[in-house]
Amino acid sequence: MVRTWEQVKDEMFKEVKFMERMVSGYSYEDRHAAMLTDEKFCNVLDEKLKETKDRIFSIIELFYEIGAESMNKPLENLKTDVEIFSDEIKIRHCEWELLSRKWVKKIVSHDYEMIRCLEKLNIMLEALLRKIFGLKETDIDGGGYDKETRESLEKSIKEVYSMFEKIVRKFKEREAVCNIKSISFEKIYQKIKKDINTKI
Repeated sequence: MVRTWEQVKDEMFKEVKFMERMVSGYSYEDRHAAMLTDEKFCNVLDEKLKETKDRIFSIIELFYEIGAESMNKPLENLKTDVEIFSDEIKIRHCEWELLSRKWVKKIVSHDYEMIRCLEKLNIMLEALLRKIFGLKETDIDGGGYDKETRESLEKSIKEVYSMFEKIVRKFKEREAVCNIKSISFEKIYQKIKKDINTKI
C-alpha cells in the first residue's frame, strides 16, 4: 500500500499538500497510518464544526435581539443537526482494508472536499451574521423583516443548510469506502452512495 500512496500523492499533489497542512502526518500508506490520519482528520472536522455551532448560535441570538425570532426555526434545526453530525463523527467505525489506488484517491478527495466545504460553510455563516448586523430598524416591520429582506435571509439560510448536507453526504460516503470489502467494491459503493443520497 506504500507504493499506492506514493502514486496517489503524485496524482493528487494539490489535494494531498493541502491536507498535509491541515492534518499533521497525513498519510494512507498503510493501515496504521490510515487509522492515525482518520483520528486527526476527524478532530479537525470537529474543531471546524464547533466554529459552525458558535456562528449559528450568534445568528440565533442576534435574531432574537432584533425581534426577528421567527427566522430562527431552520437555524435551530441546523444547530441540532450539526450536533448530531458531530456525535456521528466521534462514533464512526472504519475497517481500513488495503485499498487500490482508485479508492485511496476517493478517500483523499472526500477529505479535501469536506474541509473545503466546512470552510465555505463557516464563511457563509459569517457573511449571514454580517448581513444581519447591517440591518437597520427601518428594515423591521411588525417584528419581522420586509418581504425582500426576509426572502434574502431565507435564501441564505437554505444555502447554508444545503452546504451542510453536502458535507454530511461526503462523510457518509467516505465512511462507506473505509468499510466495505474489496469484493464487488464498485457495485457496493454505488449502492451505498445511492442510499445515502436518498436518506439525506
